[in-house]
Amino acid sequence: MQTIVSGKRSSVFFNPKNNTYLKTFSPKFSSKIKFFLKFRKYPGENFFYISTRLNKLNIKTVEILNFTKYSVTTNRLEGDILFDYLNKFPENKEIIYRYIELVSKVLNNNLYYGDFNLFNFIVKENELYALDLEDYKPYIFSNKKEAIRRLYSKVDSWIIDEIIKKL
Repeated sequence: MQTIVSGKRSSVFFNPKNNTYLKTFSPKFSSKIKFFLKFRKYPGENFFYISTRLNKLNIKTVEILNFTKYSVTTNRLEGDILFDYLNKFPENKEIIYRYIELVSKVLNNNLYYGDFNLFNFIVKENELYALDLEDYKPYIFSNKKEAIRRLYSKVDSWIIDEIIKKL
């Protein structure tokens, strides 16, 4: 198993034999209390829940093979990170409009995600796939403004303007 990312709150490992990724989560103690009290889903469980919910909205996600409270195992998804793809193919505006549709659809379906940066999506065969699903969460009261505010440091303002038109 190869370590891809080793962080304070999560780590990612690649198993070349099975062509799979294992992501493990090490949340803060205060988060663990929220999980235990069922104020939030455990990160591995949330990853599965959000994947299922996004798939029902026709938003593609990585295939989940297994999950526990603090881990998720997925098949490797071959493709380009959206940021890299846009740098390689700047003339392909279709894929950025798919990104705009995806973000709008997520927000219009009462899901919050604060990190819609271009590194959290993969392009495979001109299709867009969402990654890092453990931090998406459903909301009762609108969090659209906060999600939009956080986009300003991640994408060009014209993209945000297009997303806002769809909300």
